[in-house]
Amino acid sequence: MRVISGTYKGRNLRPVRDPRVRPAADRVKESIFNILQNRVNLHGTRVLDLFAGSGSLGFEALSRGAAWVVFVDEWQGATKVIEENIKLLGCGDRCEVIKADVYKFLRHAEEQYDLVFVDPPYRLESAPDLPHRIFKQGLLSPPGLIIMEHAARTKIQPDGSFSLVSERAFGSTKVSFFSSLRPKSAESPTAQ
Repeated sequence: MRVISGTYKGRNLRPVRDPRVRPAADRVKESIFNILQNRVNLHGTRVLDLFAGSGSLGFEALSRGAAWVVFVDEWQGATKVIEENIKLLGCGDRCEVIKADVYKFLRHAEEQYDLVFVDPPYRLESAPDLPHRIFKQGLLSPPGLIIMEHAARTKIQPDGSFSLVSERAFGSTKVSFFSSLRPKSAESPTAQ
């Protein structure tokens, strides 16, 4: 597992050695960031990496210019690997690692982020609800994006607060990009 582009290009990251943790494949990660580069200027962005695992998506964002990344994972094995990868890359001044259940974190989070990566276990039954929770909590600063990697069979139905802006399938994996729907601005008075 390596960083694909940017400051840390070619640097190897330590993986989480546990069969329950599924790291983002390089081709999936590359596709995610190719789509992002056409939509978002990563320089100076604030990023939230939920179900972070080894942190590969957050580290890729840092390598490409993100200012700050918060990594959240409830498993101590994952948070230890993220901390080791932070040391390997020397980016501790631009990261925070939080060992917490993602749902508890979301209930109490108050910061806003420009990008939110969500990579839950494919068998997590509540996965389709995650974008709803993130938007409801107000964690995404407009015009930010949620990038969610999930099982291709998982259906996520946007509601009136957000929309699906892009989607890519990779075999049994799907990556969905969600954005908030901006409220309609008040009509401007017509010139007389």
